[in-house]
Amino acid sequence: MIVSGRRASWIQHCFLLYISCLLLNLVVGFLPTNAWGPRKHDRASFFGMRSHDDSSNPNVSSIFRNQTFPLLAIVTEPNACQSLQRMDETLTALSSALSTNKVNLICIRVDDAQSHTKELTQLTQRVMRLVERHHDQNPTAVVVNGNVEAAMEGGAHGVHVKEHRVALDIDNIRLQWPNAVIGTSVHDLQTGVETCTQYNPDYVFCGTCFPTQTHPGKIDLEGPALPGQLASALLQQQQQQQSTPTRVLAIGGISTENCHIPVQGGAHGVAIIRSILQAPDPALTTQMILSKLETVASIQYP
Repeated sequence: MIVSGRRASWIQHCFLLYISCLLLNLVVGFLPTNAWGPRKHDRASFFGMRSHDDSSNPNVSSIFRNQTFPLLAIVTEPNACQSLQRMDETLTALSSALSTNKVNLICIRVDDAQSHTKELTQLTQRVMRLVERHHDQNPTAVVVNGNVEAAMEGGAHGVHVKEHRVALDIDNIRLQWPNAVIGTSVHDLQTGVETCTQYNPDYVFCGTCFPTQTHPGKIDLEGPALPGQLASALLQQQQQQQSTPTRVLAIGGISTENCHIPVQGGAHGVAIIRSILQAPDPALTTQMILSKLETVASIQYP
């Protein structure tokens, strides 16, 4: 049978392609399994998440728990992912606050976090780059509220678990991410003690302490005394278990005027949103807040 020139050329092309595939498979067989970079299930090692056996890297969770009081956390505004402009504004304010080397925790919290994984991941990556610039002066932990995927993909240090998902999520996250910084929120003494005793989060946001734009219609505030009451109760409970007590940060309407009140009552620190992020000079505001907190803490924690 006579084969036309065009068909012969096509057959030769297929044969060469077949030979190329065979050679490629042969080469890949001699490569180490990670030669093409991390696979999806290797995400933990790719993003620097550390297992308990990795003694060459510090445990961020342990570092956070052992930082000196008072602690300062900044929580992003709910619309931080709404647009690139809002991301830039958030990052500018955070950069200013971080320049003080006084920020211990950044919690990236946005509205409807599960529906904005892509934007939340992008914001997390940019926040991590900011934090890394200041790491040598003061280690700042970064957590993402309510979206584990964005936290892992963005390279964050951990996750803030929503209060109603504590029983479902904390143990699972620890299995996947042993040294993650894990926090949650509490709004009453009994729930706070039970949550911290059973699940041992690294920190809790405890409030609402004062009127706040985050919960504009809330009338029955928990008040500024609750964080100190919880911190005191946990000190007794968790010392019996020979574990470092969960850090209790007061949240809700914290400002330069009232930030000292919860710490005076025994809170380990405060979590702030707009008072810093909307300040004309976030660095100056951060310094003012820390100055008041440190004055009180020197008496509370001599």
